Amino acid sequence: MASAQNVLFSLLIKPDVFGLLIYNIYMLKRIITLLSLIFISANMLLATTYYVSTTGNDAASGGSGSPWLTVGKSIAKLVAGDTLIVTAGTYKDSNGGGNYSFKNSGTATSPITIIGQNAVIDIQSQTGSVVPIYAWASGGSYLVIDGLKFTTSVSGGLNGIGTVYLGSGASHSSLQNLEIYNMAGHAPSSGDDCILFQNNGTFN
Repeated sequence: MASAQNVLFSLLIKPDVFGLLIYNIYMLKRIITLLSLIFISANMLLATTYYVSTTGNDAASGGSGSPWLTVGKSIAKLVAGDTLIVTAGTYKDSNGGGNYSFKNSGTATSPITIIGQNAVIDIQSQTGSVVPIYAWASGGSYLVIDGLKFTTSVSGGLNGIGTVYLGSGASHSSLQNLEIYNMAGHAPSSGDDCILFQNNGTFN
């Protein structure tokens, strides 16, 4: 008790010590806030918007004036904060099984985003009559896939159990505003938790 009283007495007779302590705590909080803002700003500055076009080139820079050609190869290049705009047109996918793999993850504040602008992914092949076609195979978390259309021009359509699929590891991701045509077993699906399904449509 005496020790506590001595400390209190010391603070009372030396208010500048107590005030300095409060000031230091205040400044520390401001420094932490500033560092957080710098980190978020740095992520935003590093984030890039890329483009895919039916007349593009996979060897190009991916900018609006030099778009990429292949959707599957393009998404493998994306990092946290990046956005890929798939411009209008039909993209024929002949990759075995129709798999598009993300190589990186986004973050809660900087997801990897794919946006379709009247873009149609025409899946051309599968590895077997009952093998699922994963139009989007997972490789990361915090992904947003928005506004794409999926179909197949293969006679009779293709079988599968999840043509738009985010597999294990793709948590905290979103499949939204997707349209899927002429594909058996075509409902959007996921093999992980924390996946948002929003405003998707399936049609025959």
